[in-house]
Amino acid sequence: MPSSSAQVRVRERGLQFLLGLVKHPILPVIIFTLLSTFLHNIDPPSKGEFYPFSNFPMYANPRDRDLEYFFLEHGDGTPLACFGYTGYTASGVKKLMRSESMAYAKANGLKWNKKSSWLTAEVQAEIGTTVLAHLRKRSEDRATPFRGDIALARGIIFVNEDGKMEDSSETIARNSAPHGDPASNKIP
Repeated sequence: MPSSSAQVRVRERGLQFLLGLVKHPILPVIIFTLLSTFLHNIDPPSKGEFYPFSNFPMYANPRDRDLEYFFLEHGDGTPLACFGYTGYTASGVKKLMRSESMAYAKANGLKWNKKSSWLTAEVQAEIGTTVLAHLRKRSEDRATPFRGDIALARGIIFVNEDGKMEDSSETIARNSAPHGDPASNKIP
C-alpha cells in the first residue's frame, strides 16, 4: 500500500497537469470543438442551416442592399471565364475595378466612395476600359490570351418589390481584339 506522501505527490502532479491544461492556449479550441459537435448532434443539418453551425454562414442574414459584381463577356455578350485567362476571379475583378476607381479619383482630385456622384456611366466606361486593358495584358503575360473582343459587365443582385431576388447586368466597357488576332478578322 503506497504511503500517504506518495498519494499527495500524485494528486499534486494531477493538479499541476490540470492547471497547465487550463492555461494552455489550445483549451478554448478543444472546448469549442466539443461544444460544436454536441450542439450539431442536437440539431443536425437535415433540419436546416443555423448560424454559426452552417456551411454557408454568409447567407444566413441576407441584406436589402443591392449586391454588385463584375464579370467578363465575349464580344457577343456571352459570359467569359476570367480565371482561366487572367487568374482573377469575379471578386478580384471587382477589387481591380474599385482600385482603378480610387486611382481615377485621386488623379482628378475627387473624393471616392461607392456612390460618388462623379462616378457616371462615362467615367465607369473609362475606368472599365483601363481594367480590360490590364486584364488583356495579364492574359497575354500568362500565355493564355483572350481570343476576340472582350467586355466588362456589371451585375446587380437585388430584392424586388415582391421580396424575390432578381439580377440584372449591363456592359460598361469593351476592349477590341488586337489586329493580329485571327478571331478579330471576322467579316461584319
